[in-house]
Parts: sequence; C-alpha cells; structure tokens
Amino acid sequence: MDNNPYEYIKSAGKEDLKRLSCFVHRTFNSTDCISFIKGLNHIYANYNSMEDVIVEGMKETGSLKEGISHLRNTFFAENHEARTEKHFADINRGSAGKRINMFLRWMIRNDNRELILGLEEDQSFSAFCAT
Repeated sequence: MDNNPYEYIKSAGKEDLKRLSCFVHRTFNSTDCISFIKGLNHIYANYNSMEDVIVEGMKETGSLKEGISHLRNTFFAENHEARTEKHFADINRGSAGKRINMFLRWMIRNDNRELILGLEEDQSFSAFCAT
C-alpha cells in the first residue's frame, strides 16, 4: 500500500489486488482482505468517509445502531464472498458489534497520536508473503 492505504484503496486495480493473494492473518484470508478493500473502495467512491455513511444511517432515528447497520450494508453492497461477512458483525442479528464499536472508539479518540497499524517502518507486505 506504499504507506498510503487510503490512496491504495481508492485506486487499487486487479493487479494490485492480485498481489494480496497470499495474505493470511488468523481467520482473515486474502479473499477477506480483497473484499474489505473493495467494500472500502465502494464507500470512498460514493461518500467522503465512513463517518458520512454512519451519519446517513442515523438520520431517521439518531441511533448509532442504525448507523452501523447502514455502514455494514453499504460496505457489503458490492459482490463479495459470503465468508467475509463474519468479519463485520451484523448488529441487527443480535451481535453486540464489539469489533466495530472498538474500531469507532479508536478512530474518534482525541490524543493527537498517529494510528499504529502494527508494522515496523522497514517491514512491507511483500516481506510477509515471502514467509
């Protein structure tokens, strides 16, 4: 992603996504990774941010639950493998949505710190594929 995931997601083509074919992290595999990139690409092609999607979903009721549900539905609006849906909780089917709520808390924190994505500066995705 060349240290610029937002631009990568917005412009990734078939060849870029093909390079992710060896990605695996626990239960999240290359199919899931590619589906997430496509889902985010769909959001960024139609909205300025994920926040805009959530706010749109909250318009009628003011409910964050409805906002998160709208985000999930928008995220999965593009073709994707059904298995990928397990990585994004469906709060309308009884899930507490712990991961998405933790993500939202992480994203809105006010501590003036950069996001830490877990890679050292000299590490790259291709290094992970080689192992």
